[in-house]
Amino acid sequence: PPVVKPPPPVVKPPVPPPVVKLPPPVVKPPPPVVNPPPPKPAPPPVVKPPPPVVNPPPPKPAPPPGPAKPAPVDPTPTGATCKAGTSSPLCAQGKSVVNLYCADWRDNRATKTAEQQLFALAKCMVEDCDQSLKFASAGGSNYCRFRDDLGLCYKTKIAQEYCAKNPGPLCNSGGEDWAVPPVGNAVNADKTRWTPKMDAELVGTGAGKRAGEKYGCACVKNCACT
Repeated sequence: PPVVKPPPPVVKPPVPPPVVKLPPPVVKPPPPVVNPPPPKPAPPPVVKPPPPVVNPPPPKPAPPPGPAKPAPVDPTPTGATCKAGTSSPLCAQGKSVVNLYCADWRDNRATKTAEQQLFALAKCMVEDCDQSLKFASAGGSNYCRFRDDLGLCYKTKIAQEYCAKNPGPLCNSGGEDWAVPPVGNAVNADKTRWTPKMDAELVGTGAGKRAGEKYGCACVKNCACT
């Protein structure tokens, strides 16, 4: 009989290993973009308020002007001088009756040096200043209103009162406020407006190159004169 070959054995194909599905990788999302916070606004500048406007106190009213002071120059003298033989309380031996140092300055200044003339006039003005402040009750005259042609006070009370009653070319008045009544109209001796001589001139050979130079005096109320 025919030989019948047995069928080949059925070979099963190999079974592939099971496919293991791995989970997809976890991808972390990028962090969200966070905008930085806006910068804090700068604080507004501190503006100091202006100081309050304080109105200054109103100025004090000026005191009413007093009587005008005489100019610090001698009133223009008349130029009249005592003559020899003149009979009046103003003159003696042809010269005006003035205080001791004033007479020395008048009669001898041309023989003195410039410094000596200045010193002599200062001493003369001390006498006249003192005379303008003396009280009659103390033996003084407290009158120095009327002066001779050089601006030197007639030294006696009689001479001053004579000029007040008999004004004439020998009576050179400094002003009514230079003496108390009856010679002037000052309220009291402290209120007199006597002023020292301001228009003297250096004279004589002793003055040297300073001859012709003007000079005068300044006196404080205690009659310290320079």
